[in-house]
Amino acid sequence: MPEPLCLSRILSPPSPLAFIAAWNAFPFALAFIAHIDRQIIPIVTMPVIVLVLFFQQHIIEGLTQAESGNKPMTKDLKVGCQTFTWEMLSNAFTGGPDDLLRAISQGGYSGIEITDTMIGHYAGKPAAFAAALKDNGLTLVSFAMGSKSGFTVKEEIGADLETTRRWIDFTAEFPGAMVSIGSATVVSEGPRDGKFAIAAEFYNRAGDLGKTSGVDVAVHPSSHHNTLLFDRADYDRIFSLLDRDLVGWVPDTGHILRGHADILDTLRTYQDRIRYLHLKDVDAGGKWAMLGKGVCDTPAVIEIVAAAPKFNGWLVLEEESDTAAADPAAAVKINRQTMRSYRA
Repeated sequence: MPEPLCLSRILSPPSPLAFIAAWNAFPFALAFIAHIDRQIIPIVTMPVIVLVLFFQQHIIEGLTQAESGNKPMTKDLKVGCQTFTWEMLSNAFTGGPDDLLRAISQGGYSGIEITDTMIGHYAGKPAAFAAALKDNGLTLVSFAMGSKSGFTVKEEIGADLETTRRWIDFTAEFPGAMVSIGSATVVSEGPRDGKFAIAAEFYNRAGDLGKTSGVDVAVHPSSHHNTLLFDRADYDRIFSLLDRDLVGWVPDTGHILRGHADILDTLRTYQDRIRYLHLKDVDAGGKWAMLGKGVCDTPAVIEIVAAAPKFNGWLVLEEESDTAAADPAAAVKINRQTMRSYRA
């Protein structure tokens, strides 16, 4: 039975190569028509011209993609930088938040995700921090926070929520900025299953606080020591307990690659929870690598994330490699150049 005609196929953008082939075939066919009065140029040319004008944007985009090796179109994406690249140095970093703003701005970024550890003297001073961001041409993408409780100690939920409320109130002064809450971590004895329930209770209640204040809240799982959220089974468990309307997800490519067999499947499965993306790389053994020097299929990741219904457009680069430990400012600048090769 012949396949039924599909209107979407008729109206879908034509392949540039197919169009060029058809165009070239047209004058070739005319060469076999001897009499000028039998040639059908007046009949055919006008529809062709109309089609060219109608589809010219798609034709140009198709040719451009072919020229660039079919890299994803990322012109609407924004690139920010996470301050953990400096935080991981601990006492070896002797600067302050203003040094971070300068380094990130000079690195070519348009946004910053700063942590509760690195906010420094701007804590509780959103107006002053907003002025500093403006001076450096930066936007606050997200405020990242953690807790010594690992969000898995039931007796600490109240205190953790009070801290979360303060950071939500701070972040509310920056339109569009989010609060990213760190990975649940095992810090005490007790059954592992019970800790998922405690973490989920905290995350959901934090999400409700954010909703009340107009600030989106998201969870950022990690692969660091004693994390509760390491492999795919852990992700499945915590997401089954989280209210998707209250708590989003900040996928981190490096952490996912260290614990999951198939990062792309994880991203697709929980695509509707994605708010923004943490991009970093690891080698085949799970050691941190500079972006583009490891096993992360960055174009494929960006394609999935960019199609997420609640994705806000931000790609936040976070570098934890030995290269960054030696010179964080230089490392993040190199990563920004790498992202330009992905057209972001």
